[in-house]
Amino acid sequence: MAKTYNRLEIDVNKKPNSIGIRPVQNDTKSRYLDVCLYENGVAINLTGEQVRITFRKADGGTFFNQGEVTDATAGRCQFALTNEILSEAKAVEAQISVWNASGQILSTQVFEIYVTAAIPWTDAVESENEYGVLVVLFQEIQGALDTMHKIAAAFGEPGDKAAEYGVDTFWGILETLAGRGDVESSLQKGIKAYLNSTIGTSGFQSLDKMLPAKSGTQTFTENGTFTVPAGVTKILVTAFGAGGGGSSGAGGQGGDFIIKKAYSVTPKTNIPITIGVGGKEDNDGGATVIGNLVTLAGGGKGYSWKRHNGAFGGGTQENGQDNPVAHGGIRGRTDGRVGGGGGGAGLERGGSGGDGANSSSYATSGEDGGIGAGGGGGGSYSSGLKRDGAGGDGIVIIEW
Repeated sequence: MAKTYNRLEIDVNKKPNSIGIRPVQNDTKSRYLDVCLYENGVAINLTGEQVRITFRKADGGTFFNQGEVTDATAGRCQFALTNEILSEAKAVEAQISVWNASGQILSTQVFEIYVTAAIPWTDAVESENEYGVLVVLFQEIQGALDTMHKIAAAFGEPGDKAAEYGVDTFWGILETLAGRGDVESSLQKGIKAYLNSTIGTSGFQSLDKMLPAKSGTQTFTENGTFTVPAGVTKILVTAFGAGGGGSSGAGGQGGDFIIKKAYSVTPKTNIPITIGVGGKEDNDGGATVIGNLVTLAGGGKGYSWKRHNGAFGGGTQENGQDNPVAHGGIRGRTDGRVGGGGGGAGLERGGSGGDGANSSSYATSGEDGGIGAGGGGGGSYSSGLKRDGAGGDGIVIIEW
């Protein structure tokens, strides 16, 4: 069987010229590519390497054929064009890759193989001279048609702007652009002007600086670390120290607190968080600490039976105002015996004081305080007091 070779010289860094690769449909075991591979004009040494050609047909299907190295030092190899490649008269995309034992790959740019249609010969009437001429002529016409289709697809048709400037060819448009000055410089100036008018900068910056950071909220009810998100330079903090426990029938105080107070921070830094633990009966509440930004003291334990500490308040804000979030616990009923004091308010309501005993009812214990709130004092009875409530743990809520 006669064999024919299409000779290609391909530089892996340049787009191959594939206009001359035009095998005929259904030619089998006769069409080969004879390829010399270069890198920036220097032949690639294929000693110990493998070569492969991968094809992608018009329907998106891909397949590959193993090649043969014919002159390793000259970078020369060859590939058979199989039946699968030549089954249809269409353009097939191709790419050659060089492989070695360690799995490294070097690939050429994608090029095209134009499979031209074969004239059916099974029902044709034999002609002595005209047949070969017609086949060659048809191949040339088909090749020219394929090229024109590719040009039309790549360049398209002139639009309104082309008509406005009186040009209808690709080169004419390039000449018009060149005559209008430095397009790239004008483009950069336009982009910078737009940036300056929208986000307040006259130069190019990275996206994390140009785009606003996403907002969010993170709540801590136990010790942890807050990592400042990228692009965030200010946070709003709501936080409470722990509430104090009731003591001797008096309600404990709520912890100190802040409500949505703004702090400046540095993006991507870590801020340790310590959550105050609520005071048990007859104990102060623990402090809540937010890095080096703020420390919020815990509420004190109940102090005096008569004072009913924290009955409707308790806890102090940094600016000295009463807690606007929740009320203190209610003092216990005092019929017969004195009721316990209500706990001071935190993020949640303070624990109510226990009821004192009388002839028809028993004394009750003080309630535990909510988050950041003091515990209620226990109610009194003939031989003493009921249990005092515990203070609630602190909390930290960070918004950005």
